Amino acid sequence: MKMVAILLAAVLVSGCLSGETRQWGESEPERPENSSDVSNVVEEVSQNALEAPLVFTHEIFDPDFASHITPLGELNGGYSEAQTIGGVMVNLKPEAYANNNEIEVRAPTDMILERYAYWSSGGEKGWVLHFRVSPDVVLKYDHITRASDGVMDATTRTPSSDSRDQFLTKPLAVKAGEVVAYTSGTSLAHNWNIYLTDATQENNFANRERLTKDEAGRRLLTARCPFDFYPEDLKREYMDLMGYSRAGQSQTCGTASRDVSGTLSGMWHFSPDAETGLREELDGIYASPLSVFRNSAGETVVHQVDNRRLDIQADEPTNKDPAKITSEHCYRTDGGYAFFKVVSATEMKFAYSDSGSCPSALPASSKTYYR
Repeated sequence: MKMVAILLAAVLVSGCLSGETRQWGESEPERPENSSDVSNVVEEVSQNALEAPLVFTHEIFDPDFASHITPLGELNGGYSEAQTIGGVMVNLKPEAYANNNEIEVRAPTDMILERYAYWSSGGEKGWVLHFRVSPDVVLKYDHITRASDGVMDATTRTPSSDSRDQFLTKPLAVKAGEVVAYTSGTSLAHNWNIYLTDATQENNFANRERLTKDEAGRRLLTARCPFDFYPEDLKREYMDLMGYSRAGQSQTCGTASRDVSGTLSGMWHFSPDAETGLREELDGIYASPLSVFRNSAGETVVHQVDNRRLDIQADEPTNKDPAKITSEHCYRTDGGYAFFKVVSATEMKFAYSDSGSCPSALPASSKTYYR
């Protein structure tokens, strides 16, 4: 029963909060009252995990339906979308969603559906599914169009007005290869996300302590490529699709942390106090967290400022890898500029303008950020 206690304590929390200052992971969905059912199923998963190393035996989705997969650490990464760098994004080919088609989403191994969200907003509906794979591993599917009948029978057929997670009254065990959902991705871009966390490993963030203060931080700290658990032949099918804007741009699955100590690259925050965790804040046009990194297309991404993402194109003369910036540098943007100055390994300053040319020195109106 010791492993059961570990599993129950490892349940991850997520939710939607509002306001200009937000702390991720402050609220937790209500747990089911029938804890004996939870314990019995969790104990079964624990025993299976102890008997053999974790191996994914079935495709999560047919790779022929994807144009490319955006690697870990390359999707936004700032303010309310900081958590997206902890997952991969599957970009569907037009034929995969034409004529209202949906692709099948499967269980790569035996696992348990622990939590879900089924929401409706602005005429759109969507699912988020959280599966316990082992005592240490959780797999999450996001931007799911439709859950399977088995999942709906165990959860709900009525969407909620918000996207907060709910625990199942009775956890649902699914078998390897079982279809658990169908998706055509988001309504405009037709992509969807896969997140996996593994408590046995950690990513290398410049200020690890900050990532331990809330559930959102811990998810980024333990984020891992969902294809790592496949045999090499199955893994290669997905790895060949890696790239920010097209397949083949990246030879790896990426990493959730783009932090390079002593440089501009990575995630930054308003507060120098690690106890604030990954708190979301706005100060005028500036936002926290802020991520600055080079993606596999050779672009420099700044997310976010002035309620938008800056993409410094690969052929832009001022485009320089943030991992090589140790003092100051100014990027030319569409109509304006983004000026950065690395003060120390734990502090930098940022000035943005949507008009004008790069100044000769950092403007006095700059905003200070910390690791």
